[in-house]
Amino acid sequence: MNKLFQTNDVDLLRKAAILLSKENERLVQQNRLLLERIAQLNGSAIPHEQSELTFLKELLARQNQEQFGSSSEKSRHPNKETQTDQDGQQDAGKPDKKRRGHGPSEQLQLLVVDQDHPLPDDQRTCPQCHGTVEPMG
Repeated sequence: MNKLFQTNDVDLLRKAAILLSKENERLVQQNRLLLERIAQLNGSAIPHEQSELTFLKELLARQNQEQFGSSSEKSRHPNKETQTDQDGQQDAGKPDKKRRGHGPSEQLQLLVVDQDHPLPDDQRTCPQCHGTVEPMG
C-alpha cells in the first residue's frame, strides 16, 4: 500500500481506485446484512431503509471528520483577560468586557410598570370547562 501512495502512475492509481470502490461496496453490503441479522437476533427487526439510513449517517459523520477534522475555533484558548470559572461567570476583580453582537442586553433605563387588565364580566367564563376565570396570582 505504501508503494501506491508513492507512485505517480495514473493507470495504476485508477485501477487501485476501482478495486477499492468495489471492496467498499462489498463491505457496505456485508455491513447491511450484519445489521439486519443483529436486529433479527435482538427481536427488534429494523426495516432495511432504517439500517441503511443509520449506516449512511455514520459514514457521513466519518467523512466529515476526515475532511474537516477538529474545528480550529474549538482549539483556541480563551482570552486571558476574561477568564471564566466553571459556571461561566467572569472572575471577580477583572473588568467586564463590552458585549458585542446580537442578543439580549440589559436596559436599566426602562421603568417597570405593573398594570392590571381586567376582563369584562361576559368574558370571564372558560370556553372549555365553563368555569369562572380568576386573575393569575
